[in-house]
Formats: sequence, C-alpha cells, structure tokens
Amino acid sequence: MNHTEENRRKQWQQIYKVFSFIFFFITDTYGQLQYSVLEEMKKGSVIGNVAKDLGLNVDEFANRKFQLISKAKSKQYFSVNLENGDLFVSDRIDRETLCGNKPNCFINLEAVIENPLTFYTITIEIQDVNDNSPIFADKYFEVEISELTSPGTRFALGNAQDPDLGTNSIQSYTLSDNENFGLGEKITTDGIKYPEIILEKSLDREKQSYYELILTTLDGGNPQKSSTATVRIIVQDFNDNLPMFNQDTYRVRLHEDAAIGSLVIHLNATDEDEGSNAEIAYSFSHISDNARQLFTIDSVNGDIKVIGNLDYETLDSYEMTVVAKDGGSHVTHCKVTIQVIDVNGQCPRNNYHISLTINSRGLTTRNCRIITECPGLGLWDE
Repeated sequence: MNHTEENRRKQWQQIYKVFSFIFFFITDTYGQLQYSVLEEMKKGSVIGNVAKDLGLNVDEFANRKFQLISKAKSKQYFSVNLENGDLFVSDRIDRETLCGNKPNCFINLEAVIENPLTFYTITIEIQDVNDNSPIFADKYFEVEISELTSPGTRFALGNAQDPDLGTNSIQSYTLSDNENFGLGEKITTDGIKYPEIILEKSLDREKQSYYELILTTLDGGNPQKSSTATVRIIVQDFNDNLPMFNQDTYRVRLHEDAAIGSLVIHLNATDEDEGSNAEIAYSFSHISDNARQLFTIDSVNGDIKVIGNLDYETLDSYEMTVVAKDGGSHVTHCKVTIQVIDVNGQCPRNNYHISLTINSRGLTTRNCRIITECPGLGLWDE
C-alpha cells in the first residue's frame, strides 16, 4: 500500500467517526423535560426530580458527570442536587425582568451526561405572581372644564401600568365620591383600559371653582394591590354674571364752591366672574351737555370728579346715568343725582342783639340791633 492510499484510508476513517458521532447524538438525544415554577420562589425550592423523570439511577449522576447548562448568559437560576436528582431554584426569578410583558415565559436548560454522552433538553415555564402594584406615570392629572360644558362630556385621563399579567394586572378604576363627576373607561383594541372623567352635573364656577378627586386603580391579585393619583379639576369661567352696583340710585350734596378736581363720588360695581370677564369699565350713559361740562368719570376706578365751576343760581341739580361694562360686554346702570348747595347767594344766619336801658323814672326802654353773618361776605348790621 503506497503512501497515497494510506492517506485516503485515514480520511475515510475520520469521516466515518464524524458521521457516527452525529448519528449517535441524534438517536440518543431523546429526552425533553418540562417544568412549571412560580416566579419569586425562595432559593432552594425543589421543582422536580430530574433523575426520576429521565428514568436514571441517582448513583449514575455523579459517576457519569451529570451537568446542567443554562442558556441564560447572566444567571444560573436552577441547579441539580447530584445526590438525589432534585432540580431546585438557585437564584431569584423575576418574570418581568426575564420576559417583560410576553404572555409566555420559558427558561431552556441543557443537561449533559457522559458514558455514553447524552443530551437532554429541560424547559421551565415561569408563571406570574402578583408581585407588582399598578403605577400611574403621573401622580397628578389636571383637567380644565368650562362651566358651560354640558353633562355627559368625557375627559380622558392617563392610565396606570402593571407589569403583571392576566388577573394580576389592572382590572378596574374607581373615583372618590362626589356629586359632579363620574368615572368611565375606554378600552383600546389591544385591551388597554383608559379611565375617563364624566361630567354628570353642570358646574358653576362662582359656587365652586376647583375640585380635587382621588383616582384609584386596582389589580385582580390576591391580595389585591392598588395605586392612586390625584385629579385636579379647574372650572373655567364663562361670563354668566352681570356687574352690579350696590345701589340703583346715588344722591350727592355738593357745595357750589367745590374746587376743580374735587371728588364727587366713588362708584364701585362688582362682578363674580374672573379674569377679563370681571374687569369693569365705567362711563356716562345719559348726561346733559351742561353736566358734561362740569363732571367727568374715570373709566377704570369709577371716580366722578368736578371739572368746571358750579353755580347754584344757574342750576342747582344734575342727573346722570352711569354704565358699568365688564369684559364680556355685560352692562349694568345706576343713576347719580348731584344737588348743588348754595354758598354765597343768601345769608343763612341772623343774630339778634337786644339791649335794655332804665331811666331816672324807673322806666325801661329796649333797643334791638340785627347783625347778619354771611360766609364769604363778613358781617353787616341791619
């Protein structure tokens, strides 16, 4: 046999060994075991007996060098006791960390035993437990609702999240008791529940401008877990109130010598709305040309002041209508009557001075002198 034939024979021998190993591997890799375990089980908890389930004698485990190989790169969650064949938990198992929100969660292991070399596949299903509480992404929801909004209107809120599955996940929402708002749910095509505020009773901002409610979400675990968020409802103003004077008519007495710039009266109208709806502008509505030459009104603060010289003899009374207008064009009116008091035209006071004289005969005579006092004119005798 020459050298070439010898090499060819060795090559065929190697090919035969490879195919023999592959055939042996395929025919002897027949075992597949499956177990189920709850997440968060204590370390050392036994979930099955590999030796018994594979039909092997416990004594063979150590002698044939039984090994358990995990496909998980980071942790070895399970181990086998070579003395009795028990498969037990060796590290904490968190289903949500391993599988997220997948409906099924499995850990695949490979078991190897020598003499002869045999491979087994072990699949362990990780079952969910209610180890997570539902959580709102935001602890506060703020909703603005106009007081003009009709009952039945819905307002969406953010939903809670729960990494648990099935009944251990979110089942319902509740809202704290109140007279104005109810709670509804909107369910998407993928089954996610979103809570909604439902307006059940008309709002009046002037009676109550702010509400604070508690939104609670509940899962279906046993024991049940929950979480809460605060819903703040701000009632937006609608211009549904008129400005109001505290009197329909105001009467003022003003001396005719009142200086220019003197305050006649300060008018004040109030409005129960807020913001621009409560901003009041004052103006004269009905006023004579004579009065317009003598009086002015501040559009912001409602002050009526003197801008001309008054004369009792020319006119002793003025009437005018003042309008108060809010930012939403609602108006109200009041009447102002100004009575001018005469100062210099007539003397309001006379002083009488009487003197008595007794003569030598015992008779009495009486003398009378009248002294008139006029403001601005001094005193004179009559």
